[in-house]
Amino acid sequence: MLMIPASRLRSIALAIFRAVGTPEDVATETVDILIQSNLAGHDSHGVQLMPSYVRFAGEGHVVAGARAEVVEETPTTALVAGRWGWGQHTAAYATRVAVRKAREMKVAVVAMVECNHVGRLGEYAERAAAEGIALIGTLGSANKTGSTAPYGGRRGVLGTNPFAFGIPAGKRDRVLLDFATTLIAGNKVAVAAAKGEMLPDGAILDKNGRPSRDPKDLRDGGVMLPFGAHKGYALSVCAELLGNIVSPSYRWRGPGRWGGTLFIAFDPAMFAPRDEYEAATDEVIDRIKAVEPAEGFNEILIPGDPENRARAKRGAEGVPVPEATWQALGETSATLGLDIETIAG
Repeated sequence: MLMIPASRLRSIALAIFRAVGTPEDVATETVDILIQSNLAGHDSHGVQLMPSYVRFAGEGHVVAGARAEVVEETPTTALVAGRWGWGQHTAAYATRVAVRKAREMKVAVVAMVECNHVGRLGEYAERAAAEGIALIGTLGSANKTGSTAPYGGRRGVLGTNPFAFGIPAGKRDRVLLDFATTLIAGNKVAVAAAKGEMLPDGAILDKNGRPSRDPKDLRDGGVMLPFGAHKGYALSVCAELLGNIVSPSYRWRGPGRWGGTLFIAFDPAMFAPRDEYEAATDEVIDRIKAVEPAEGFNEILIPGDPENRARAKRGAEGVPVPEATWQALGETSATLGLDIETIAG
């Protein structure tokens, strides 16, 4: 395992995005989101994605120079088309639209189409919460085949179909919930493979429908499984409907990812003064934190605490990068005429 300063990873990622034709502001925004994923401890949605992203751009699935835009709008809704550009840029743009409308009208619904992989969904919930707006986000796969089997099935028909919630608080800034409806996120399987680690029990089935812990079995025709049996499966179905039907990705087919993304944003203090809302939110969090830890635990954590701690630690010590991931970044850079060993942070 290598420890790479976040500043160096950022410089390398920026050089790669520029090399494939991404405008400077779009590259900066997209890279910031990738690096924030690494800093937050979610390496599955960080720089390890870049080799596949470069491949997608080369194959025409991503239009590196594209910019997102609003194509339909009312005072409380917007449909944003990403024009098959980088999904992180599209989702960040849609977050700004959702926050603005929620401030003006108290509630907003923003759907995204022509939208490639957005990365870590919780990033956008955090951005909205930092602006004092609550945001619920979800997305679906929109494919007839998928990486995830329904509860009781053995063939993939769903995606990892995540949900994210960002809720502003008072002294604690925000509460953050971000999870795939599978036992683990799909890209975490790739991270486990890069580290040479096994998966937890109940994460995947192999191509013959048998339980497996080997991440290689997923690429060899296996499928992922929902968490919590029927409960995670039911949430995944809701994500599929909200992310692909309410957000009408089926009407906007093209060269990139076909799935849609949906944000629901609202002013959490719409029914009470802001200071009263914040004080009440803090009281709930303090009450939870005051519970005595059970055996084997040191303290009670609030959703979002692990990301805060990872940022502090990795910001000081660097980001752990598996050697296989570093090698893949080097090989990808070389195809673009870059040498990551000469790129300083």
